[in-house]
Amino acid sequence: MGNRRLIITFALVFAAVFSLFYYAMFHMLDVEETETQRTLYLNQVGIFEESGNAQKICDQLQEHQLSAYQVEKEGRITVVTSIYAEEEKTEQEGETIEEMGMNYLTKKITVEGSELVQAVDDGDYVRVLQAVDDEDTGD
Repeated sequence: MGNRRLIITFALVFAAVFSLFYYAMFHMLDVEETETQRTLYLNQVGIFEESGNAQKICDQLQEHQLSAYQVEKEGRITVVTSIYAEEEKTEQEGETIEEMGMNYLTKKITVEGSELVQAVDDGDYVRVLQAVDDEDTGD
């Protein structure tokens, strides 16, 4: 009877120790994944073929204290603003864009890889925008 209690006690202790060990290992893996991925939200204001038109929109956005970014892809210039990790901030600035009488489209982009995550942390959004594909969040 004494051996049975000792065996059960050891089994419970070892089960608890291994559970904590596996929890710690999987938790560390989750932390590593989140460090190499970020989700950003932005408002796309327009796509232009002429840089002069894109610059006019950027100037109007900057007059209302909105940061404007121009990204050239496939011969077209995309103007975006309101780049944040929080969707609510992007939506708030979207209201300002509407008050200006402009149309916009809220987009969600996922940044993957340590270099692009570092670019996000450094605020180098033009580099980030040139490197990632975007997903329409439907606004």
